[in-house]
Amino acid sequence: MAFELWLETRSVNPFAGGKHFGSVGAYDLISGVAHYSVDPSETKEVVDIGKVPTNADGKVEFTADVHILKPRNLANWNRRIFYDVINRGNVWNCLYFNDAFPEIAESGEFSSYGNNPNTERHAGNGFLMRQGYAVVWSGWDGVILPVDDRVTLTVPHATEGNQPLTGVVRTELSANAAGVHSLPLSGNVYSCSYEPVINPEIEPVLTFRENETDPRMTIPNDRWSFQFPGSHEIDGRKVDPVPLTSLFVEDGFNPGWLYELIYEAKDPPVLGLGFVAVRNLIDYLKYWEKDSRGNENPLYEGSVRTEYAYTWGLSQGGRFLRDFVYLGFNENEQEEKIFDGVWVDGSGSGRMFFNHRFGQPGRRNKQHEEHLFPVDIFPLSYSPTNSPKDNRTDSICLRPKTDPLIFHTNSSTDYWQRRASLVHTSPKGEDLVDPENVRFYLFASAQHFIPPGGIITEGVWQHHPNLMVVTSIMRALLVALDEWVSGVADPPKSQVPMVAEQTLTSPSEVSSRFPSGNFARCPDFNNRLHEIDCGPEFQNGIVTNNPPIVDKNIEYAVLVPNVDVDGHDLAGIKSPEIQNPVGTHVGWNWRKEGFVPTALAGTMGSFLPFSRTKADRIDAQDARLSIEERYKDHETYVQQIASSAQSLEAQRFLLREDVERYVLAAKKRNPLDQDVELGPFILPW
Repeated sequence: MAFELWLETRSVNPFAGGKHFGSVGAYDLISGVAHYSVDPSETKEVVDIGKVPTNADGKVEFTADVHILKPRNLANWNRRIFYDVINRGNVWNCLYFNDAFPEIAESGEFSSYGNNPNTERHAGNGFLMRQGYAVVWSGWDGVILPVDDRVTLTVPHATEGNQPLTGVVRTELSANAAGVHSLPLSGNVYSCSYEPVINPEIEPVLTFRENETDPRMTIPNDRWSFQFPGSHEIDGRKVDPVPLTSLFVEDGFNPGWLYELIYEAKDPPVLGLGFVAVRNLIDYLKYWEKDSRGNENPLYEGSVRTEYAYTWGLSQGGRFLRDFVYLGFNENEQEEKIFDGVWVDGSGSGRMFFNHRFGQPGRRNKQHEEHLFPVDIFPLSYSPTNSPKDNRTDSICLRPKTDPLIFHTNSSTDYWQRRASLVHTSPKGEDLVDPENVRFYLFASAQHFIPPGGIITEGVWQHHPNLMVVTSIMRALLVALDEWVSGVADPPKSQVPMVAEQTLTSPSEVSSRFPSGNFARCPDFNNRLHEIDCGPEFQNGIVTNNPPIVDKNIEYAVLVPNVDVDGHDLAGIKSPEIQNPVGTHVGWNWRKEGFVPTALAGTMGSFLPFSRTKADRIDAQDARLSIEERYKDHETYVQQIASSAQSLEAQRFLLREDVERYVLAAKKRNPLDQDVELGPFILPW
């Protein structure tokens, strides 16, 4: 075998205080470290694997944090692994599928995402446990730092013989507050920065611009400097030690503006080993009785062993999974499947700037920020299409024997900001036929990222965020994915906007159809996509054009969902809140005044409440019907919510337990009551 793996168990603790979950019973949380050893000659798809020092056996070694939530009595296990592709080191699947509401600090910030789950609060409504899943997560991102209990992967750095390997790196920074003079080169405090090399022959260049398409303006080198870890002076005063290598700008960062630094760096980590780490861990848990040192597989007990392995990745995690499948990591040495079911959630059409020298896996292309990083690159769809650059044919799914069954879900925001249409349309904007192994679903009118509880911190957006939560629909879809993989039933048909049905169109068309009024202005643009040239070595994982060369003559058709008279998406899975609205939920938002207000606000949506009365609506010149014009009384509203929820259950987009939760939530909220805040449903446990 070309690799070895042994699992060092460091702790085994009762989960949620030993609480029992239905007939499955109690769960234990196993935490430890996976030790990997791989043959570089058998892992050539990993960029720079040949430039890594090896052990005495000629193997490359690395480690990852591993956590396994398993039923204490494996006889009660459903024989399914549910692997969470963690996002920037954060654990998500219990938070989302169990509605485990995040803890909130007094400042209003999230104080816990559940990276170290141990309480009943982390169990939420217990859905995954009641279903009997073994829930697994592990480190895969080699630039994540061990802060806030984040889950990490430690990989070796590439070298040039006995010397450090160097190269030119481009980073983009933006401050979302006034008075900021220093930012980490990585753009955040939880990712490592690539350390600069002081080389007189390669002069670093710092530019800034207000909008992404504006000309770059150079900042003289005597007006900025690198800050290495340690104490610094900013504006003549001592500041706390800077935890990372940072960029200090003497005049401060203009809020919302884009600062691009191109400099020489050293010691790139071999990030592509993150794909290997996930593949080999699931291979071990699924197929091996013991690890390479003879330790028992915690999910292998007599005749009880894994039957199917599923995975879900949100946003960055979804992009990881698209490349995981595309690059061929979903098969082991015996050409067996690693994951039987793959759920890509909220990735848009993105892949990863990951298996590259000096990769930056946290980057994602948006209309304003990080627009030119090589993330949304051909191929984008699961069906074969032709590249508009060179007419070559390619697709995400290339290996029928080991390609998994795939769900790809997106929010409305992902169409506006993450080019989601391109996963089910051609680069020319033509509808594609669904591959046999893929289904697509739009969470109609939803925002990119909202945890259960409808909680989000303040930010630089104009409108109130779109806080609608779709975790109830996600639970039903997980059941449908399991039934599909296990051969019980085909999943519901894809639910996405289509050109042929006039539900997928241009942003300008949507803007022209959007309801009139003083409550909001619908943008007539989205996140456009042109072909970029990262240099002749990009196919080998090395970027040499910094910044990339943009070919304005080659543009992909990025389309967005068409809307109804209220401004809601016409197509997709419509939650009871969209079918019976108290305001308009959209997938876009504007950056607020003072923070580049002409640009879209990241991956934020907006909630635009209706007027309560007809008189208020007329005064506001709002074309949308008021709440009193929609619902005769509270009982009528509850009945309509119940009817919508029951219809979704019949379509297999809601489970019975969540139908009941929606009815309870509707009974607790009377939108006709002037004193009731209009906002998202908080579904009770």
